[in-house]
Amino acid sequence: MRGHHEASRSVLHERLLAFERTLRTVVGAECELVQQMAELRRDIATEVERQSQLLAGINTAAIRLLRAERWRAEIADILRLLGEASGADRVGVIKIRADNGDRPKADLLYGWDRIDPVSAQNPNFQNIDMLAWGFGPMLENFHDAKAFYFHRSERPANQIVADDHQSSLNFPIFVNGALWGCLIFATTQAEHDWLAAELDALQITASIFGATIERELAEATAIERNRLQLELQHEHELNTTKTQIMRMISHEFRTPLAIIMSSSTLLHNYYERMTINEQHDKLDTIQQQVDQLEYLLERVTEALHESGPQQPFQPIKCNLELICQLHLVEAQAKLGSRHRLQLVSDGTLTEAYVDEYLVHRILTNLLSNAIKYSTDNTEIQLRLSADGDNAIIEVEDQGIGISLKEQTRLFEQFYKTTNAENISGIGLGLSIVRECVERHHGKISVRSEIDLGTTFTVRLPMRAAQTA
Repeated sequence: MRGHHEASRSVLHERLLAFERTLRTVVGAECELVQQMAELRRDIATEVERQSQLLAGINTAAIRLLRAERWRAEIADILRLLGEASGADRVGVIKIRADNGDRPKADLLYGWDRIDPVSAQNPNFQNIDMLAWGFGPMLENFHDAKAFYFHRSERPANQIVADDHQSSLNFPIFVNGALWGCLIFATTQAEHDWLAAELDALQITASIFGATIERELAEATAIERNRLQLELQHEHELNTTKTQIMRMISHEFRTPLAIIMSSSTLLHNYYERMTINEQHDKLDTIQQQVDQLEYLLERVTEALHESGPQQPFQPIKCNLELICQLHLVEAQAKLGSRHRLQLVSDGTLTEAYVDEYLVHRILTNLLSNAIKYSTDNTEIQLRLSADGDNAIIEVEDQGIGISLKEQTRLFEQFYKTTNAENISGIGLGLSIVRECVERHHGKISVRSEIDLGTTFTVRLPMRAAQTA
């Protein structure tokens, strides 16, 4: 459009120049008509240049507005472009609001000043009572979607907001069909009249401001709606988790509590009739069930922890081999001779950048499951190796195994396989492992057959030191 305008200007200028030459030839260069013609040509050229400059500035400002991800971040340059293009000395974005008494008030949000940048922060430009300052007619124009223009001479001296304003041109900004504010162009050096074509161009700029604000509000509304939906979804999931936990507690705690109650009752009623071995057996039974309750409580605590806000992912330099050794020593101490636990390592993972807390949770739950679902006197292997930039952790048992059909649901919360329904547990361990692996952007897989054991394989990307 600008190129077409410049071409038209060039054609008009050439035609006027040719006509002037013809007049000079016919009537002479000193003829008053020739001089008037030359003056007219210069005036028209000046006016066309002025409009061309205005259109170019508005075009640049409009593009900046439309492309800006956040228009407020670029508002200083946008207002400067509009001011320089329009010939205004001061340009501002005014927000119009209603106070508690429904009186319209105005605040300058952003301003540009050709001479004094600080003047845009003038406190007189804040909390302006528009009716008290005589801007009722301007509001009427705005509600009719019309611009409002005045010279200094047209306003009472006590109703001039800025002492140095000579003339002011104001365009309404509408957002979602309602008056949001206005775009103001003011001169401070001399009164200024804008041509109809310039008014139209500046009105388009105000419309673009409105459309840009609408877009930003729509984006903010969409973001807020998504946030609320996520919160509602999380709240629903949290309530579901709590309900499932309470059901699981009711089911899983009943058996050990019943055994404790039965054993303690027998001890209370028949203690003197029992042999030392029988007494010890009952006490051992109580201790085992207390340990089982403690284990269940730890799993419930983990479940509640998983439902709450997550801790930040924090990879640090770890000795994975040492961490695995400590887990096996701790597990073996609890098991005694019931299982044989073995660590197999290729010795390459003494340094790896992983989240140590999450790795502990992975090992705790995988080893716990391997022990729980294996028969006594069988071997459980924890294998550690490196594959390129990945740490490979494998836990293999010789337990009851998992059917191929049920492996697809293995990592769901509270899911228990049909052959494990009589084994205590709340079905959370593997879902926790999956979450810890995914936070590393890793992968977990399972290989299993009924009565032939199970192998879980975890692949964790090892972060470089600078990434960690």
